Amino acid sequence: MKSQRPLKLNLGDPSESRVYYIPHYVAQSRGYFTEEGVEVIFTSTTSGGTTVQGGQIPAIVSGAADLTVGGPMVIMRMRQDHEAHLVAFCATVNVNPWFLAGRSTCIGFDLTDLAGKRVIDISNITTANLCFRWLLKAADVKGVTILPGSRDEAGDLASVLTGEVDYALHSLHGLAPHLVANSKLALVADLAGATGPVPWSAYIADPRILAERRGDFQAFTRAIERALTDIANAPPQEIAQWLKPYYDGYPHPALTLAIERYRAVGAWPRESLIPPESFHRFSGILQEIGWLAEPADYAANIDTSFAEAHQ
Repeated sequence: MKSQRPLKLNLGDPSESRVYYIPHYVAQSRGYFTEEGVEVIFTSTTSGGTTVQGGQIPAIVSGAADLTVGGPMVIMRMRQDHEAHLVAFCATVNVNPWFLAGRSTCIGFDLTDLAGKRVIDISNITTANLCFRWLLKAADVKGVTILPGSRDEAGDLASVLTGEVDYALHSLHGLAPHLVANSKLALVADLAGATGPVPWSAYIADPRILAERRGDFQAFTRAIERALTDIANAPPQEIAQWLKPYYDGYPHPALTLAIERYRAVGAWPRESLIPPESFHRFSGILQEIGWLAEPADYAANIDTSFAEAHQ
């Protein structure tokens, strides 16, 4: 039975629609939301892509949207700061999706190779920056100069190509078009393996709305699980074709490459449940780097009932 009201999914501003956020696009493109009996409307904000909360969280707090996709690290911190209580109920990205890029591929690259080097953090995304600093600290790498991006992506990448900067810290969404068009730029390392499994991004909502519209959110979760299965099994070129309406102007070969590389590092989970062990790992990282004052409570931040309902 189809819901009487659509679910409004806030995606933040256009800069936040990165390639790793594809499960809801696949579910929409493949008709899974409709088949599961729920209408999902994508909404956006006008700003917020480089802030901790992005444009998405305020939309949930205000009631302008029913759910969003974003980082559980934000709701962990909000709960510790006694702000609005939101929960993550469905997984979408379960590794660190950031990469290091340089002028050439380095065989056997190790984080210790960054000692004394200059790295430009092109997107200035808080989660990525904090995790990168944690990785350097954990590996005891000293003397790394981390430069903030200038908001001119092409110019920042050019500074790597000219040797002014040694490496770029960036998502594949930003890197893939340049990797396809410019053979001088190469992926040096992914940060997924070094960081380990963490609930980088998830679908988030107010628990009161989850309870009020439980059937709709169950249908949403079922559709996302179907999309995750497709993402795990379909050819990257085919997935990229499904996504064309949502990445207008983004080169098809770059989209295919990004999907291929992200799948290779296990970016997308195969089920919607957020595992306790990855949550606690992420909480520990965020505590060590100073983002959290104490360990985050899994049960308080994660609603597992939607994922568990159809395991």
